[in-house]
Amino acid sequence: MTDEGDRRSRAPARSSGGVRLERRKTISGGQTRQSFSHGRTKVVQVEVKKRHVIRPGRGDAKPEAEAPAPTPAPPPAKPAERPASAPAKGRPRAPLILKTLTPEERESRMRALSEARKQEEEARRQAETEAALRSEEEARIEAEREEARRQVEAEAERRQREEEARQKAEEQA
Repeated sequence: MTDEGDRRSRAPARSSGGVRLERRKTISGGQTRQSFSHGRTKVVQVEVKKRHVIRPGRGDAKPEAEAPAPTPAPPPAKPAERPASAPAKGRPRAPLILKTLTPEERESRMRALSEARKQEEEARRQAETEAALRSEEEARIEAEREEARRQVEAEAERRQREEEARQKAEEQA
């Protein structure tokens, strides 16, 4: 006889609305659901590794289930290094050994540095000439403004004198 809980785990359940409902398989089953931020989910395969049980009194460790012999993993290309600001606790930090540069590498670095210095110097000269031109332009604009202000004052003074002369002429007449 099968019991009801057994049947539910084997076959997907159906609700009254016709929507399929399925139970999620766990990681131990080799599958899991991957959910994305935009709402989509996808069933993906998960690699399940067998656990080794070491029992006291026995000298060798045997896997719970027979598994094929694992293939040796290739060595990592670059060992993970810790940041210089966070040294390991309790252990003295080993000195960092840098590989020496070949003459070609050293020459190319020197050329790059000298080019960078030349470009910086050229940029500085360019900035200085632009600043000088900008200051000359500002001085010219200020002089034009001052000249325009003087002309406006002179015109106002001329009008005032003409007005006074006209008033005197009217009084005498």
